[in-house]
Amino acid sequence: MGLWGMMFINYLQHVHGDPWSDYNQSRNFVGPVANWLVFSSGYHTAHHEKPGAHWSTLPKHHAALAGMIHPDLNQPSIAGFVLKSYVLGPLVPRIPCTETRSRLGARDGRDSRAWKLA
Repeated sequence: MGLWGMMFINYLQHVHGDPWSDYNQSRNFVGPVANWLVFSSGYHTAHHEKPGAHWSTLPKHHAALAGMIHPDLNQPSIAGFVLKSYVLGPLVPRIPCTETRSRLGARDGRDSRAWKLA
């Protein structure tokens, strides 16, 4: 069960991300309790940027990258994201995947490396 759980969480962290972007390729689950339980693996963009960094430094690395990550990719909790996406998802209008990539700043003329909050 642990392997399946790990695969599911990894899927949630990468689904609808932009694989061509430096900072929007994965979703971050930034809740402190969950990150304490999983050795800060919720700070997934920081993990991609500094794969050899010790887990205790990932919150600091994430904070340095936070302004370049699209706000929709920073979720407070895994449970809340699963509830919104998979339980309530059929009731809420969704953005098609191609529009999501454009909205995240990929391949539309904007520099996806430097996402600035509006």
